[in-house]
Amino acid sequence: MLYQKARQTVFWYNIGLLLANVIILIG
Repeated sequence: MLYQKARQTVFWYNIGLLLANVIILIG
């Protein structure tokens, strides 16, 4: 259960980074 929660956290963290990069590129 802890492993699955950690994977979900990493998933959302990557989504956040991707969105941040898009925002910076569009700027």
